[in-house]
Order: sequence, then structure tokens, then C-alpha cells
Amino acid sequence: MKGQSIIIKKVKKAGHGGGHGGSWKVAYADFVTAMMAFFLLMWLLSMVSPDKRMKLASYFSTLSIYDSIGYSFLGKGADVLDTQIPRSEIMPSDRQS
Repeated sequence: MKGQSIIIKKVKKAGHGGGHGGSWKVAYADFVTAMMAFFLLMWLLSMVSPDKRMKLASYFSTLSIYDSIGYSFLGKGADVLDTQIPRSEIMPSDRQS
């Protein structure tokens, strides 16, 4: 064994891809943010009175940015909830006797 050199072989075990990237974290964060915004919107809408909610629904059902005859969000600002609700859109449970 004289004259022979000792060979030491180091074997590195392969990892699992270095964390597989991080794009799933961005997608998950976007999803969680969208869900938070959705539930915040639902919570805020539940705090609005049914009369104001009906006026808001009426406003968005007639909203048109292309038609000059319909309401436009550009020219109608603070007085959105001051619009009159057409009688056909009032639900029977909301009508006063």
C-alpha cells in the first residue's frame, strides 16, 4: 500500500430544488388579498340600510360610460344615493303599507 494515495469521494445529496421557486407564494398572496377585499365588501354592504342598498343597485344597473342617455359615473358623484328608485325595482317586502 505504499505509494498509493487515498481517494476520498464526497457524495453530495441533491436537495429538493431549492424551494421550488416562490411563484406560488405570490399567487397565494394575491388570492388571500382578493378574498379579504371580497369579505370586506360584503361586510360593508351588510352595514348599509336596505333603502340605500336599493338605490346603489339601481345606480349600477343603469350605469353606462358609453351611452349619453344613461347615468355616467363621470358626471354623477356625491348625489348617487339621492336618485329616485323606479317603482318596478322596489321589492314587495320593502314597500310600505
